[in-house]
This record gives sequence, structure tokens and C-alpha cells, in this order.
Amino acid sequence: MAKITVSIPIYISDELLAEFTEKTVESIKSKHDVEIVIIDNYCMSEFLPRMKKLGTYYKNDENCLPKAWNIGIKHGLNNNSDYIIIPNNDLIFHPEAIDNLVKGAAGQAVQNMNIMFNLKEDMGLDSIPIFPI
Repeated sequence: MAKITVSIPIYISDELLAEFTEKTVESIKSKHDVEIVIIDNYCMSEFLPRMKKLGTYYKNDENCLPKAWNIGIKHGLNNNSDYIIIPNNDLIFHPEAIDNLVKGAAGQAVQNMNIMFNLKEDMGLDSIPIFPI
């Protein structure tokens, strides 16, 4: 099972933006271990308690989006995440989006290994998996 950090930079100046962020977090589903991280670039005080309940919270005093990305990446790396996803706070995830991204990354790893060993690139990717009984 993969460990995934979903780091969401926020800028909350009204109710609509707060609702967008809550709907983004609600839409994140996975069979993997997912941690939600909220990076606060700006949040009006009336919405702050709601945003802090959504996940691990960091305040970005510089209100600089690239700095927010770096905070999220650093958090994921420090917590040994296998994958770090940094979406906008107005994105609704398809229910299987994260699991499909992890599957795609695993397939890419197999393809890269095949190339390294001079094998056919798609060897093993078209096969039906066999599991021990």
C-alpha cells in the first residue's frame, strides 16, 4: 500500500472558496494511505477553524504559491510519502483518480526496468497477474 500526501494550497477570502476546498477534500478517496495537508496562503479568520479540520495545517506567511508547494513537498518527503499530489483547492477528484495514478506509476516502473534489461518495453504489462494461493 502506497503512502500519499495530498497537499492543497488555499487562499480563502469568501464562503465559496471555503466550500470549494471542503468539496476537494471530500472527493479524495483511495485504498492507499492518504494524508491531507492544507497550506494556508491566506484564510479569513472566520473560515480558519473549518480549514484546520481538513488535515495537517501549515501557515505560509509569505502568501507565495511556489513556497506553498515546497512546504507540501517537504512535508511529504519528511513523512516518507511514496507520492505527493498538489492539486488546486477547487478540484473534484474522480473516485479512482489517486489509485489509477499509483497504478500508472507502477506500470512506468516496470517499463523502465524492462528497458534497463533490454527486454520488450511492455513485457509483463499485458499479462494477467498471478497471485500465490
